[in-house]
Amino acid sequence: MSAPENPQNGQGVSVDSMLSENQAPEVKREESPPAKKLKTESSVPKHKDAPVHEIVGGSSVRQYLNQHLTQHLLEGLKKVSKEKPEDPLASLGQFLLQRSDELKKAENE
Repeated sequence: MSAPENPQNGQGVSVDSMLSENQAPEVKREESPPAKKLKTESSVPKHKDAPVHEIVGGSSVRQYLNQHLTQHLLEGLKKVSKEKPEDPLASLGQFLLQRSDELKKAENE
């Protein structure tokens, strides 16, 4: 059965009036604060590219730390994590001092 061609639903009320009555009232939304401006390439200071020797092998500071400290520091941290001493910083410090003495003795022999 097809719908009647007139705009009424058979009860004397037009479809248009039903739609306008059933529509939700418009909700006013509060405006959000303006978004922060993102830094663009023009606003960020441009730095010179790092020297090639620092890109290939890392910075001189990193090279120094890797050569003289990293291995011993990691060993000390492993020891501290296994033993879980009451004062881990003092324990790590003692380990490093002891390791330093051992390396000095090995160099003098």
